[in-house]
Amino acid sequence: MSYLYKSTFETPIGTMTSLVAEDGIYFLQFADSLTSKQIERVQKHFQRKIIEKDHSMNLKVKQELCEYLEGTRTEFTIPTIMKGTVFQTKVWQALKNIPYGTTLDYQGLGKEIGYPNASRAIGNANSSNLIMILIPCHRVIRSDGSIGGYAGGVSRKQYLLTLEENYIVSKNH
Repeated sequence: MSYLYKSTFETPIGTMTSLVAEDGIYFLQFADSLTSKQIERVQKHFQRKIIEKDHSMNLKVKQELCEYLEGTRTEFTIPTIMKGTVFQTKVWQALKNIPYGTTLDYQGLGKEIGYPNASRAIGNANSSNLIMILIPCHRVIRSDGSIGGYAGGVSRKQYLLTLEENYIVSKNH
């Protein structure tokens, strides 16, 4: 039987839980917004037993996430293992293509994937993203420029956007 290795760790913006295997990351969520249904969904989709044990991939996740939150990393090298509908997968892949420090509204993201009028469906796909930050759904905002929602909480979304914006500003000066 294959395993997913579960780890819970502290970050400057809250405790996070990850599920990894040798081939990459399957799950990354804030512990305070974590539900047992999310964990069950991952276990069911990938048919793997979850064990609480550190793994070298979990250590890599922690390291890269820490570097990102310190403002020294703008891209992640960890493979993201996603499973969803064809539409969800398109949305999640498009999210990974939004450059660090930039935002896109739901309609703009829809245009990127060939569904310009699917803002609501894109929002639903965003909310089904189980790999926060590495699949940067925090970079999607409302068409009126307001921040919109975030499964990890609006204050965390604002923190992440500000972190990225400040890096871009400091890099250009």
